[in-house]
Amino acid sequence: MARPAKSLVTAYVFWVVLPGLGAHRFYLKRPLSGLFLLMICLTGMVLAIFGTSARIPEYVMAGGTCVLAVLVWWILDAFFIPGWVDQINEEGQDRPYVSVAAVNMDPSFGATMSAAGRNPDAKTRPALSESHDLPWRQERKQQEILRYHTSDEAGLDARSEQEADDDGHPPR
Repeated sequence: MARPAKSLVTAYVFWVVLPGLGAHRFYLKRPLSGLFLLMICLTGMVLAIFGTSARIPEYVMAGGTCVLAVLVWWILDAFFIPGWVDQINEEGQDRPYVSVAAVNMDPSFGATMSAAGRNPDAKTRPALSESHDLPWRQERKQQEILRYHTSDEAGLDARSEQEADDDGHPPR
């Protein structure tokens, strides 16, 4: 199942409704630049408000400069948003999507997808295949296989009961 697509309309709604907060950047998986935009906007607003109330023209000028920079950045983002949405949607096509709430981790049945996480067009409930395993899990499986074969070659697998520790477990 493919990941849900990011919507161009949703991105533009965030862009229009919350311009200085960088919500469109957070939505489009650009959290660092979204945070930077938010910090510049808040700093500019605080300086402008404080400068106006304290009658300090330098603060008003600095705050206005920050707000102007955010405005220019916001206008430029209008042209970048369609490309970002396309890029995210193309990247999401290659990776399977499994919602955390949709995975049943019952050990007796293994990991299967519930009805909430499957494709509504699918006739059967798909199981998670080994190709969908996380990379670290695949690496761990390969290491266990390698460790097993290495111990067989060295003759370390033939352990006697005398080598077992106090609990009856063989040493590792």
